[in-house]
Amino acid sequence: MSQEKNTVRVHIFDTEYPIHAEEDPDYIQKIAAYVDRRMREIPGSTATRSLASVAILTAITIADELHKEREGRDEQEKSISSLDDKIIALIQRVDQVLDHPASQVSYHKE
Repeated sequence: MSQEKNTVRVHIFDTEYPIHAEEDPDYIQKIAAYVDRRMREIPGSTATRSLASVAILTAITIADELHKEREGRDEQEKSISSLDDKIIALIQRVDQVLDHPASQVSYHKE
């Protein structure tokens, strides 16, 4: 079952937009505020541009953030997978030692 769609009026870069979404209105406002904040950062760092130019530059900036977050998550998943492999190998080694303790373990006195 899908939720009922809400209409939320948001203000982004001095323009009001009606947003139709199933998400919580507070969440929509939070996202709109983020986009507005990011759009306002663009003119401060570049020459005055049209609304379309600011929107495109903001979209590229946000897409870059998303891409980097996804790359970071993928790297973490690879790292976790590698750790899982090492843990499995260690468990198998411990199992071997427990099955044949005298033949698998050597003790060194120092």
